[in-house]
Amino acid sequence: MVESILERFTKEHVANASTMTKEISDSADVCKSLTKKVEKLTADTIEFMEDYKNTYNSNIVTTNKAIQNDLAMENKIMDALAIKEEKCKVLETQLHYTEKQVDDLQSEKAVTRSCISNVTGLLSNIIETREPMNSITGEKCGSKVQSNEPPKAPVNPLVIKKETKCKEKLFNDEPIIDDEGDKDPDEAKLKRHKAREAELDEHACIVREAEEKEKAKKEAQVTLKIRMMLFPKWTLKRIQNEVVDLPGQCWLDPVASFDVQNSQDSQLDLPLALKAFRYRAFVKFVDALLTDSKAGQMLFAFYLKHMKPQHENWSIHKIIAVKVTRLIETESFSNEKFKVGRGSSCQAYEFTLADLPCLNPHDWIVLYNMLLRAKEKYRPLMILLQLMIKSYI
Repeated sequence: MVESILERFTKEHVANASTMTKEISDSADVCKSLTKKVEKLTADTIEFMEDYKNTYNSNIVTTNKAIQNDLAMENKIMDALAIKEEKCKVLETQLHYTEKQVDDLQSEKAVTRSCISNVTGLLSNIIETREPMNSITGEKCGSKVQSNEPPKAPVNPLVIKKETKCKEKLFNDEPIIDDEGDKDPDEAKLKRHKAREAELDEHACIVREAEEKEKAKKEAQVTLKIRMMLFPKWTLKRIQNEVVDLPGQCWLDPVASFDVQNSQDSQLDLPLALKAFRYRAFVKFVDALLTDSKAGQMLFAFYLKHMKPQHENWSIHKIIAVKVTRLIETESFSNEKFKVGRGSSCQAYEFTLADLPCLNPHDWIVLYNMLLRAKEKYRPLMILLQLMIKSYI
């Protein structure tokens, strides 16, 4: 009885164990399958995140480049707009001056017409007044000649007709008039008329010369005003800001007339290189421990003290002759004085090394080529000009 119970219990236990083993095996298979799926999902997620990260970084780089390009384009447009604004200001000034000239010419024209009409009326009145006077003078001269001759038959007394215009005879009888006496008033009248014309011509010439001088003076004033607008005054703050702190995106900003003829009276009009304010070829510092910023401040102060205004230095007339006159000693720098002839008329100009940053950079090239003829004598100056040209390039 007990054996049968044990056998039955054993069979049931074995059956239960087999069932549990099978279930465990099935569960293990399911777990393995789920594990593989999770691993695959994890790998796919990691791959997706890597792709997303790469795409994100690529988009950020592309966006940054686009923003930088847009900023560069915006700066370029702003620079172009600034140049256009300067041109518009210059054109507005020229237009205002032209309109003023037109008004002045119209006023002068009206005054001239009024003067001409007055002079014409005056001459007409003089001519009309002289005609009866000449006729009366001729009649009197004829009467005198007649009285000196032997007495003749009596004649009727003279009766003068009152006429408004002296186009008919003033006496009833035919007088005896000497031809010589009739010619003299006409000749005198012609001489006076010529003298009056010469006086009027001289007066008109004087007025015309005065108008030309006034016009040239106004044009010179407008030209000076335009040049001062194109070349603002340099200050230490402006040099520090535009050259050191916030330099422009482009060094080659057009400044003046954009000429490209390269003749004696119209040389290449190159834009100014602000880098030229930082060259140090003629420094002779006593204190070798000066910092770069302090040296720059000394250099900029040297420029502001010794250089002329830029609108006086800049010229499109080419240098055709040069002479290095003398050495100018200063506290921190050695300065040289130049005397040059510009243009076909060889007009004389003077400047120093301190003025070089404010010259047309094409002047540096011309000076360098001229000094190259006496290379040994002007070697330090040639080194300086070479550095200036490099700073421009």
